[in-house]
Amino acid sequence: MNQNLEELKNDLVGTFDNQEQFEQMSKEEQQHFPFARHRNFLMNPQIEDLPADFAGYYLFEESYYDVHGSSRFKSDLFLIRKSAISQVELLSVDLPKEARNKKYEELPKIKYEDLAINPKFNPIRYAKSGEDFYGKSVSEFTPTTIFELEQTISPDMLNVKETMYSKGKQVFGFDEPIIFQRNNMK
Repeated sequence: MNQNLEELKNDLVGTFDNQEQFEQMSKEEQQHFPFARHRNFLMNPQIEDLPADFAGYYLFEESYYDVHGSSRFKSDLFLIRKSAISQVELLSVDLPKEARNKKYEELPKIKYEDLAINPKFNPIRYAKSGEDFYGKSVSEFTPTTIFELEQTISPDMLNVKETMYSKGKQVFGFDEPIIFQRNNMK
């Protein structure tokens, strides 16, 4: 496997939260910014009929956001692999219906043939600088809905800025990135 691919996989798998960032904010700032957690798992062993020579990694991400006095959970599946232009890229994968919005421990076995790359998500291609990987993606989900994702990933931190626009108006996201620190909690 490609060394950058292995490093990015190792950087992404684990448990992360933005507790340090959140605690440094004023009470007023905390009302408008999430306390957020990610749990990222390597999924290849749970995928049935994965080709023996498969040259990538499926990553399952659980996201928890507490903001405005309410909690939100979502889960996603991603594929990281070497791109045709020798960079490492992240693609969004559509989960089968029975596996959507589940926690990792609740996932059924998933067949490789039931997985499909989400054509609406523009892949992120990462450039490496020192220990950090940086990538940005702008996706047109509908003619009026744009999703921007910008990430800097290092061994102990995920710096993530997600923004969704509908008809030119921001409907999701925050003015500054969420800074997730790796932690040892599950």
